[in-house]
Amino acid sequence: MIYISNAPLHGAALQHLQTRQIIFLDAGSTTSILAEELRTLSGLMIITNSLQAVFNLTVGYKHDAPQHEIILLGGRVQQRPQTQGDLVISEIYRYQANIALLSPVGIDPVHGASSFYSEEANIAKAMVKQAKQTFILADQSKLGVVSRVRYAQHHEVSMLISNQEAKSEIDLASYQQHFQQIIWA
Repeated sequence: MIYISNAPLHGAALQHLQTRQIIFLDAGSTTSILAEELRTLSGLMIITNSLQAVFNLTVGYKHDAPQHEIILLGGRVQQRPQTQGDLVISEIYRYQANIALLSPVGIDPVHGASSFYSEEANIAKAMVKQAKQTFILADQSKLGVVSRVRYAQHHEVSMLISNQEAKSEIDLASYQQHFQQIIWA
C-alpha cells in the first residue's frame, strides 16, 4: 500500500474557512487529520461525530480553552471511534452549517460521494442537507470509486478538493463537467 499525504488537501480546505463559520466534520482518517490542521485557525464552531477529531482539536490544551467551539454529536459508539445512529442525525438537523467538510470512501462524477457503511452515509447525507456548502476531500485513491451507499450527488458538492497527481489518473473532462468547483492541491 502506498501512503498518500493529504496535507495539500487539508491546506486547500483551510484556505476557504473563515472565523465564525459553522463547520460539519464527518468521521474518518482524512477528516481526523484535518482536525489537527484546524487548530491553526480560530473562532469556528466545529460539529462532528468523530471522537478522534475532537481529541485532535483539543489535545495539548491544559488550562486554556480550545480556540473553537467544539460540539460532539451524541449517539451510539461501536467499533469505530465515532458516534452513530438516529440521535446523531437528529442533532445534525438542529444546526445550519456554512460548510460540511467530508471525506467519502469514493467520489465519482456520475454517482457522487459514497460510503461503505449506511450509518456513515446517513450522517454525511444529513450534514450535506444542513450545510450551505459541501467540500469533499478525496485523494486519487478515492476518485472514480463508487462505494455501497451514496450520500451526495455531484451537484450537491460545492467543491471537490483532490491532489495534483489525480489529474493524470481520471477522465478530467468528466469531473470538470459534473462538479461546480475543483481544487487540485
